[in-house]
Amino acid sequence: MELGMMTHVMNCVVPPRPFVVDSLEAKGYKVSASHTSANAIKTDAPLSLLWDVMRCWVKHSEKPLKHRESHLPSHAILSKEPTELFDFSNVSSASSLRHKRRKGGQKFHAAPQDNWGPLARAGSKRAKTLNDPQDGAPKADETSE
Repeated sequence: MELGMMTHVMNCVVPPRPFVVDSLEAKGYKVSASHTSANAIKTDAPLSLLWDVMRCWVKHSEKPLKHRESHLPSHAILSKEPTELFDFSNVSSASSLRHKRRKGGQKFHAAPQDNWGPLARAGSKRAKTLNDPQDGAPKADETSE
């Protein structure tokens, strides 16, 4: 789930990813980073629980960005009380997702050798063999007697 999209709907600032990750892991759900975006996470938590995290985040953050009018989706979402409460005060500053990677490991591997990558465009072998005579084959200027 993309955290930026959820906060866009709620008209608030994006919570730091460690806040969301640690709060979901504290409830016993699996959480991992997504490869699609820096603020996206993958989790087995239900979507209603993610919205509860966002409701608690809005109440926890000191300054919401916009006034919520009654016709906006954020008003309808925030008018509902969260079913589970999340406390963001005891969240570690370092993301637990970062510590899941092995120690000293790289996120992206280096190129295996110099000039690694796509090679020259493939050509036709047949065109080369027609122009270049094979060993032992008579050449075009030689005549057989």
